[in-house]
Amino acid sequence: MKKKQIKGTKPKLVSHYSNTGKRMSSQHTSYPLLVFILLLLGVFMTGFTLKVSASDVVVSAFVQAPIPTVPATIITPVANARFNDSQTTVTGTCASANMVKLYRNNNFSGAVLCAIDNTFQIQTALFEGSNDLQARVFNITNDEGPQSAVVRVYYDVPAISTPSSVPQFMISADNLYKGYNVGDTIEWQIGAVGGTAPYAFSIDWGDGNTSIVSRRDEGVFITKHVYKQIGGYKGSYIIRVTASDANDKSSFIQLMIIIQDSKNVSNSIPAVGSIDNTTPTLPFNMQLFWPAYVVTFLMVISFWLGQRRTLVKPKHRLHAHKG
Repeated sequence: MKKKQIKGTKPKLVSHYSNTGKRMSSQHTSYPLLVFILLLLGVFMTGFTLKVSASDVVVSAFVQAPIPTVPATIITPVANARFNDSQTTVTGTCASANMVKLYRNNNFSGAVLCAIDNTFQIQTALFEGSNDLQARVFNITNDEGPQSAVVRVYYDVPAISTPSSVPQFMISADNLYKGYNVGDTIEWQIGAVGGTAPYAFSIDWGDGNTSIVSRRDEGVFITKHVYKQIGGYKGSYIIRVTASDANDKSSFIQLMIIIQDSKNVSNSIPAVGSIDNTTPTLPFNMQLFWPAYVVTFLMVISFWLGQRRTLVKPKHRLHAHKG
């Protein structure tokens, strides 16, 4: 004989026959209790998921640094100096912590960090004839300050064998005050402008490594390098690029890069203008638990609806029979 349920008492989660110990039919299962347990579990899983998601979001940005107010000053070479060599060294004064860029006839020609003694030194190639040299200062967020006075110098070529219709050969590049971490793959755009193809490039990365690149055509190419340790002064490396064309016309440009340790966040130079929102990812176990939880919840609801359907139908039939 089945054990009768006392009126007014709530059914147990699972009921049994009193004499055999076997489980009774599913109508004795407490679905409200099961739903409550599943909802409680869902709350805990949601809280854990939100916590993991928040910890996985990485936002890196920068606060604009004060714009430089003091211009750099070119000390050497002096105005109207004349050279028989296509390369020379430009020196001057600057404000510490700023980056100094040298421009030659309004073309970028080199970069370096202002030294601790507030001086700079940049090697540069000269155009044939007159060269207007100007130093420009930039802060850590690449905001430009006042420009130096222009110093005009001359490169006198003993004999010109290149036809005048051929543009002068120069290396194109740019340099931002930007930091990288040890082990990052650095990509740098360098190009050949003017001259006569083909071109040969030699890139001294400043860490004892050199890259040799040959180019058949004029234009920009991408070169890559990985630094295995932090740089010297403020983490900087000086990169020297030398190139020549088919007529043995040469050009030179000096670049600068910051390489720091990713573990030393406080001293690292932020990527210029960067805002990196990393997409949150859940641990592998949570990626499995959520689908299993949803399936279990839907199964409970399905069983409950199935039971109601089987109980309601006989009642309708009984009323129809009495009628």
